[in-house]
Amino acid sequence: MTKIYLNNEQEDSNVYVNNSSYLEFISEIAHDLMYVTLGDCCWKDKNAEVLEYTEIAQDLFTKKYEEVEHSLNTTLKVYSDIDKINNEEMETSSQNTQKNGKIL
Repeated sequence: MTKIYLNNEQEDSNVYVNNSSYLEFISEIAHDLMYVTLGDCCWKDKNAEVLEYTEIAQDLFTKKYEEVEHSLNTTLKVYSDIDKINNEEMETSSQNTQKNGKIL
């Protein structure tokens, strides 16, 4: 069960969600925003077995993905659990460097 804390209930007020769910959420919104703009023109061949974006659609999707992720991070403080793991590893590395008296 995931706990969600309100503002100052914990020092780290960020919310970390399963990476797969995080990516799926952002991708779905980015796709919808791209599709609203381009419609069916976003597909190279909409009758193909595997749908593939046109170059323009891929570029727009990437731009929208980055915008949605940025808003999710900065406004709601929601991040992938991978980010938490990476942050913890960096903190541990930094603490080990400080203990050893080394500056990189």
